[in-house]
Amino acid sequence: TGGPYSAHFAGLWLKRLTGVKWIAEIHDPMVFGHGKKNRNEKFMASLEGDICRHADLVWWFTEGALESARKRHPELGDRGVVILPGVEPFKNPARYQRGQQMIIGHFGSLSSTRSLKPVVTALAALLQRRPELREQMRVHIYGGSVDSSAQKEIEQQKLQDVFVGFGRLEYSPETGKSGREQVVDRMHQMDCLLMVHGNLEDTREYIPSKVYEYFWTGRPVIALTHQNPQLDRMLHERNSYVVDYDDIPAAVALLEKAYDDWRAGRLPQFTVPAIGTEQAVESILSTLRAR
Repeated sequence: TGGPYSAHFAGLWLKRLTGVKWIAEIHDPMVFGHGKKNRNEKFMASLEGDICRHADLVWWFTEGALESARKRHPELGDRGVVILPGVEPFKNPARYQRGQQMIIGHFGSLSSTRSLKPVVTALAALLQRRPELREQMRVHIYGGSVDSSAQKEIEQQKLQDVFVGFGRLEYSPETGKSGREQVVDRMHQMDCLLMVHGNLEDTREYIPSKVYEYFWTGRPVIALTHQNPQLDRMLHERNSYVVDYDDIPAAVALLEKAYDDWRAGRLPQFTVPAIGTEQAVESILSTLRAR
């Protein structure tokens, strides 16, 4: 069972009624926080306990999520594992060519809990110290609108020319490419790819799926992460620029280093391969064979 919580609930009853072997895949952590919970959160917490007690094998997508579940339910024992899902490699993507400006691309949704504001604040500070970079740096945003707090910061700092929104790309009759195909091309054409993690409690148990796509492009990643050693390790292994989401001075220094590396033609290259679905399948089969 995987995906919707209703599938896990059905799996629980099938296990109870038939004794069939039950393998559960937890896409998103079920329990967050320690305060008073509403009815839905209580149900999720109860269901997680049933999964940990009755499933024959359970896997999570992050080490943090497994660790938290095991603390709540030590009876899980070695029946809990971590499987990195990965993504399929891209087919026939566009090739990178260095342009006259350094283009940093963000792909995916933004929100009040995963805001672009720290990037806006850090870049504004960098441009105030080095105003000559204003014509050299651009942040292109794809997949949705800029979150409200970041948009307000952009307006206050008068950076509308630096942060450029492209929204959701649709089918292009000129090229015959779908919106998805255009997004893949744009990812490969960026000088650097931007990932913002947010700063809520659940970030320690969550790795954005977009990261796996970023890795397949081979482009350097600028990442603002929060309390997730596994994600940081994955990024550092691929020579990424990584800083804590809330550390604005460090973000300023990071953006400056990325720019200087771009200017000097020394943006980092990956030495560790991307993470594909084949490794996920092999990890699953290896886990099953070991049992």
